[in-house]
Amino acid sequence: MINPLLQRHLWTDFSLHKLLIVPAILGAIFALGALTVADSPKELWGFLASAGLTLFSLIVLGAGTWRSGRTVPDQKINRTWENIRLSSLSPWQLACGELFGATSSYWYGGAICLLMVIISSIASPAAANKVGDLSIIVFLAAFLTQATALQLSLSGTGAAEQTKPVSFTACFIFSFIAPLSIWQLIDWNTATMASNIHSSQLPNILPASWYGLSMGNSQAIILSYVLMVIWGLIGLNQTMRRELQMTTPVVLWVFFIVFCLIYFAGFTFDPNGTADLARSSFAWPLSMMMWIFNESFSSLAFLQEQSGALLPFAFAFCVSVCFTYFMAFWEPKDITGLRRFTAAIAQKNWRNINSLYPRWLATAQISALVGLIFLGAASYTSNLNPFALGVGSMLLFLCRDLGIIILLSIQHKSGRRGLAAFAYLFGLYVLLPGLLAAATEGSAWIFIFLPGQADFWPAAIIPPFVQGLFVWILVHRKWQFTAAVHPDGTLPSRSES
Repeated sequence: MINPLLQRHLWTDFSLHKLLIVPAILGAIFALGALTVADSPKELWGFLASAGLTLFSLIVLGAGTWRSGRTVPDQKINRTWENIRLSSLSPWQLACGELFGATSSYWYGGAICLLMVIISSIASPAAANKVGDLSIIVFLAAFLTQATALQLSLSGTGAAEQTKPVSFTACFIFSFIAPLSIWQLIDWNTATMASNIHSSQLPNILPASWYGLSMGNSQAIILSYVLMVIWGLIGLNQTMRRELQMTTPVVLWVFFIVFCLIYFAGFTFDPNGTADLARSSFAWPLSMMMWIFNESFSSLAFLQEQSGALLPFAFAFCVSVCFTYFMAFWEPKDITGLRRFTAAIAQKNWRNINSLYPRWLATAQISALVGLIFLGAASYTSNLNPFALGVGSMLLFLCRDLGIIILLSIQHKSGRRGLAAFAYLFGLYVLLPGLLAAATEGSAWIFIFLPGQADFWPAAIIPPFVQGLFVWILVHRKWQFTAAVHPDGTLPSRSES
């Protein structure tokens, strides 16, 4: 039996006019290009394969991702989402129905483009070598970005702190971070492996290494995308369970974070310790030549230079910190939910604790654990350099920043509290260090507000510890004050206190 929600989308999104006009337009584009560009059969099939893949990227990867991020918020605005939630659909039916149904018309056009790519690849081996693996990568990236955009839009509209739906542009942009970052990491791994090979001796299939296991660069990207698509579907199911007021155990989120840290750290592992990308002439992206990715290559090379053999631990720590900040800003943090969580802890109700456990808190604890493991390994190998000092201070700065976000979340009843927290952190990390450096005509004191700028442990630990202690004292006082406020917003009388 077909998914009822998918069937509803098919009924509303398709018509005879759309079924006929989409292949007609795409066919006209292919025919026009074939008649005006190609001069030989080889060029013809190569052009058709490239054109088909480009159109697929624009239709499915671009427009389809945008549509996926808008579908549920639009239904909430039109007040049809509540009817869907009250139906007998299961979380998996909701997830698959929204993911594949809302974008079905885009996949219809994309299927025609992929058909052209397949025909061109069969007719011309040169075209197959040119776009074969890339087609699979773009196909999987489209699934990943659409699932991510749908899940982010659901998380954002579910936030109690927002009076308006989540920004569609933000969901669209964030949904591309994962596939682009994965692609870039594996390209960096390939460049690292090729750093000791002369350019004339490079193999036709560029290699990538995962914990010393060699595989093709494209194979590593495809495998990573498949794994992330599976996790994306699991996460989307959990989000739908939350929409249906069902339990959403935090264990799955912990498994996802741990999996990402272990799996992607494998691409930074060098069993021989011989690769040195910082001094390699082969140190720049293999496929994406935008300057921002060049900067990411430089950042990874810097991380490799600073951490040495501990690069996998340093990379895992940086990734976990990024996850922590993202969840701290994105996940709803209303006072009611936090009080329910603390009440479950006081009652030792493990089932409710597992369900109500804040994802940002679990991710922060994983970050602290990874950071402590890195510091322990650095201490064991006598590699306590300024970078290790920066990791230690970053853990304390992270505690301070989480306190600021929580303080603003429980202090303001309305408005964009995430934007206010971002403004505070921007002032602490950018404005105050800049003013301090300008006032002292140097950067000797910016370690007070920036991690990684101190040369000895007391200077790295004391400033963030004092700032974090002050912030969490304010959080505690605000928490106690809100506990004393009546539901109608009045303070208790003297007799009650």
